[in-house]
Amino acid sequence: MQCQYLTGLLEVQGFQVIDVKRTERKGRRAVIVYLERSCKEYRCGECGALLRTAYDSTEQEVQHLMLWSHLTYVNFLRCRVNCPTCGIRTEALDFVALRRPRLTKALAALVAERCKMMSNQAVAVLQGLHRHTVKAIDKAALKAVQAQRPLDGITVLRVDFDRRGSRPYLLDARES
Repeated sequence: MQCQYLTGLLEVQGFQVIDVKRTERKGRRAVIVYLERSCKEYRCGECGALLRTAYDSTEQEVQHLMLWSHLTYVNFLRCRVNCPTCGIRTEALDFVALRRPRLTKALAALVAERCKMMSNQAVAVLQGLHRHTVKAIDKAALKAVQAQRPLDGITVLRVDFDRRGSRPYLLDARES
């Protein structure tokens, strides 16, 4: 019953919760949620083709959104597939990045939103992440926002700096 409830809360498609363990990580209370694959189809990470068999698998653990003030880690088997078009590739999953994931896409989105209101250091402490991880997420989110921004009407951009000590500080940036 509890595992079915947690499966619905996590909203991880294609997987179901089989076990939950409480532990301590980074000096804080943590929960490790163990997932098992509920569907037996695999998607190629390169071309998106659906395949019925996996080539091999490795156990992977990524950090997820906090549950009831506990750091939450999701543990699952990540498969590689032998795609007829692309060869051996890591499978694509909706909830984690394709290459070197340490946290879920949902947690990355939350961190990006919190960086709009808080400092990167405060977000890192709150979420139990390293400050460089938070900085990388914030930088990627800012790049995505700026890429969508039209620059058609801007002819001149005025920037005012002030030097305090040895560091320059941005005071004002306006279009003229």
